[in-house]
Amino acid sequence: MSEVVSLPVSRRASWPWRLTVLADRYRRWCLGGAFLLLLLGFNGQWRPETDSAVHATIARHLAEGRGFTHPNGDGGWANPGVPYLVATTFRLFGVDVMWPAVAIMLCFAAGTLALTYLWVGLHTRRGVAVIVTVMLAINSTFYRHALNVSADTPFLFGLMLSLVGYELMQRTDRRWVMGLVLIGLGMGVMATFRIVSLVVAAALLSTFLV
Repeated sequence: MSEVVSLPVSRRASWPWRLTVLADRYRRWCLGGAFLLLLLGFNGQWRPETDSAVHATIARHLAEGRGFTHPNGDGGWANPGVPYLVATTFRLFGVDVMWPAVAIMLCFAAGTLALTYLWVGLHTRRGVAVIVTVMLAINSTFYRHALNVSADTPFLFGLMLSLVGYELMQRTDRRWVMGLVLIGLGMGVMATFRIVSLVVAAALLSTFLV
């Protein structure tokens, strides 16, 4: 009878498995690099885009006491979250001083990365959570919105907050209370920045009814 040779785990495992093991082993370096990448991109400069220009104009009107007025008149529409947020920074730091608003968006992006790591970690191995978080951090679309004044980054933060809360509610212990609170906070953030949050709310509600 031939002898069965047992290979070391490092040789028997496939390269995706080894990658998750390495990511878990060096998770502090990987996650630290992801957050450092965000910080390195911050220069306080406003990168004007269509939505951000509208939000900045409405915020200037709010800070100057002219109310929530759209630059296109009564026919325009804008979600209130970003204009009121930027208007608050204008009142505190001066009109047209954009770096505080950009810094807040950077904080939303950093929070989104942390919530992504936590949410994926609730589903699978920690190494996979590290890889997914790093991939999100280096995504060009995420990186661009993280350093711009728009509703997308806060909305994504609220979405991830709700998903983490939903996942906690599926546990059998007392964490369902915390999960319910996180869902409420996440929905509040999303509703403030995007009206499409109603679709997410309906989807989550349907999972409890089915």
